[in-house]
Amino acid sequence: MNYLAHLYLSGESEGSIIGNFIADSVRGSQFMNYPDRIKEGILLHRRIDSFTDKHEIVRKSKLRLMPEFHKYSTVIVDVFYDHFLAANWEEYSSVPLRKFCDSVYALLQKNAGMVPVRSAFFLHYMTTNDILFHYRSIEGIGKALRGLSYRARFKSNMHLAHLKLQKDLDLYKAEFDIFFRDLQKEVAKPRE
Repeated sequence: MNYLAHLYLSGESEGSIIGNFIADSVRGSQFMNYPDRIKEGILLHRRIDSFTDKHEIVRKSKLRLMPEFHKYSTVIVDVFYDHFLAANWEEYSSVPLRKFCDSVYALLQKNAGMVPVRSAFFLHYMTTNDILFHYRSIEGIGKALRGLSYRARFKSNMHLAHLKLQKDLDLYKAEFDIFFRDLQKEVAKPRE
């Protein structure tokens, strides 16, 4: 899952939100250097990623994109799924998307001193361009994917991926709906 889903699944814990946001920049056991609530967010992020990577529905979505986007299919599906969460936000949250995004941006900016450099760059980009809120539109997804394409190490064609989303919108939406219900159940389970 991409940023919006990770942040949403963090619940109301500020530490968990921060940890979930920075998790991709925290390697191995480095998470032990953070306060407990942030550690919980980092571990939750890893749990979400592990569940997502193994889910059969996610694999189907990725395989459809694989011929054109190769290894970047994983990233593209993450962004597509964030689109469906944002576009159908009222099905998942009683807090309006605008209010949720603004509160997350404010929280992360207030705690920017705890954010690793790699995450800090994205935090600036995300807040400046209001990425989370704009995920709700195909145009917003297109812009996000163009940004990812620009930063990719190898030729990715990600700047064209939003056209695949438009073409098979109903199919990706149906896959997201099944997967996200499963993911919410997984996150609700107590940690072992």
